[in-house]
Amino acid sequence: MNHGASHDAIGRNVNRTLGLISMQVAGYNGGMLLCCVLLVVTAGLALLNGRHSSPLFDPMLFLLHRVAPRFLGPMLLFYFNSLLLALATLLLAGLPAAIYERVRGLKKSTPVSLAIWLAATLLLSLPGLMGAIGRD
Repeated sequence: MNHGASHDAIGRNVNRTLGLISMQVAGYNGGMLLCCVLLVVTAGLALLNGRHSSPLFDPMLFLLHRVAPRFLGPMLLFYFNSLLLALATLLLAGLPAAIYERVRGLKKSTPVSLAIWLAATLLLSLPGLMGAIGRD
């Protein structure tokens, strides 16, 4: 068995893979990369809004405590509240982007619609972000 040939083949595959990644980063498939970045940042902002520092956390916890089944313990209720607040942020912030896509007649999300979703998420998350950095 020729080990040198197998190492050369592995090296060529690694170089080919790195070349594809660098083409994507350089803009060859920049639309897809931009869409992924916008989605990740949007989800991260929504998760930050679901933190306990958000001013909506306590009122939502109070309401959830009233309607949640008794088998949910305090810690599970706490985490479930955070998850629901983050999901509500994503859903509400997605409305302007969905309206934009409907008006334009788009069948797929574009970087513009994802940027609208990100901007709406940022606006909804501002009170939570201010609470996280200690400002009211």
